[in-house]
Amino acid sequence: AGDGPDGRGQSIRIPQELLDEKMGQFREWLQEIEEGELALEASGYEDYSSGYWDSDWIWEYDDPNGIGEKLAAMIDFAGDCIQYGHYPEASEIFGELWGMEILADLEEDCHSLGLEEMVSEGLLHADLEKLALKALYAAYWAAKPGERAKKLYAYFGCSAFQGIRIQDCFQAGREQLPDLESFWEDWIRLLEVRSGDTEARLLEEAVDYYQGTEGLAEIAARNYDTHPTLALSVLQKYRKCA
Repeated sequence: AGDGPDGRGQSIRIPQELLDEKMGQFREWLQEIEEGELALEASGYEDYSSGYWDSDWIWEYDDPNGIGEKLAAMIDFAGDCIQYGHYPEASEIFGELWGMEILADLEEDCHSLGLEEMVSEGLLHADLEKLALKALYAAYWAAKPGERAKKLYAYFGCSAFQGIRIQDCFQAGREQLPDLESFWEDWIRLLEVRSGDTEARLLEEAVDYYQGTEGLAEIAARNYDTHPTLALSVLQKYRKCA
């Protein structure tokens, strides 16, 4: 047996014929979802349990086309792709899953559900945090070195990523990620010029992890206008050390 993609003796790979077959099937399902050929059924009603003048509109969904089962199959196969080093395919699957909108068909109106809503409505059983970490890990491997930071950052527009620490995705697969020093530098530069609570959190975690408190102090001083909360974080860290 020869070495696998990490050089540690793992030689098992998914046969190319099976890989092509599965990806072809998934792309067909995704196209049918996008075009509304595969859709959910939905019905709505007003819930007056909180009082007549304080009603809520409640939606209930059915999945006669087995969309949840199809998505579960895609998730399982994406995990297999990560296990055996087929990162472009895994990244493609996760990218489609996090970006898709599934039509909920109504008689008078229609709306759509994303991956997170499928889980919250009980139509798909999945651990969103684990999926988020796997998506980041696969995207890191699949992207060109200079594009990794932008590729990973794009995922943080999804609410399930709001509490994710970027360094936690490093353990989402069996291989150690390459070129981490260059990635951290690109990641920090990207976040420095983008304002927002999520960006500030990610920047603080990245600098603290990669450069420590002294590095964080330099970043906070240089980016006070964009990330004023970093200065407070630095003060709190120094007080704990005092």
